[in-house]
Amino acid sequence: DRVTVSGSTTTFQGRPVIIAREIITSQRMELRDNNGRSRWDMDESHNISSQSQDRLDQQRNDRQLQDQQERNDRQLQDQQERNDRQLEDQQRNERQFQDQQRQPQQDRNETAPQQ
Repeated sequence: DRVTVSGSTTTFQGRPVIIAREIITSQRMELRDNNGRSRWDMDESHNISSQSQDRLDQQRNDRQLQDQQERNDRQLQDQQERNDRQLEDQQRNERQFQDQQRQPQQDRNETAPQQ
């Protein structure tokens, strides 16, 4: 069988090696693209990369959901505190009003002539 290898030579661990880009026997196998990227793991690495990206996207979505829930909880707590303060203010105003209503009555009783 005849084998044709195209690629480049380099040294690895002190020995000359060929980094094959293409091997031609009875079939043609392109091992690397023109930029030197390996072809044999492109689909696999893309799949892994896609799965990793999906996990990262899910984690980001989970964090965003958790952050939104925390903001909603803080807003709810803030609203409850505002409601509590408004109720306290209203109760204080009612007491002041009642005190003011009683005060003139007491003043009239004190200034009324004794018989």
